[in-house]
Amino acid sequence: MSDFVQTLLDNLTYADNQRHFLERETMFTAEQYRAKAIEYSKLLRIANGVTEVGEYQRLERSFTELADNAQWMADNHDKTAHAAGHGE
Repeated sequence: MSDFVQTLLDNLTYADNQRHFLERETMFTAEQYRAKAIEYSKLLRIANGVTEVGEYQRLERSFTELADNAQWMADNHDKTAHAAGHGE
C-alpha cells in the first residue's frame, strides 16, 4: 500500500470505526476534504517541533489536493465515464 493511501486511511476520522466507513456508499465531498485541510492548518499553529510541522503541512496539502480533485469531479461529472448499473 502506498504511503499516500496509508496516510488517508490513518487520518480519516469518523464518529464510528472503520466498519462504518466501509458500509458507507458515498464519497467524501470537496467541502469535507477542505474541512480536514483546515484542521491540519490549525494544528500547524500549535505543532511541537519541526517533525510535526512537516507532517501537518503534508497532510494539509494532501487534503487540499483531494478537495480540488473532488471539486473537479463534481464540476465535470458529465464528462467522465460511469459504470453501468450504478444509478446512471
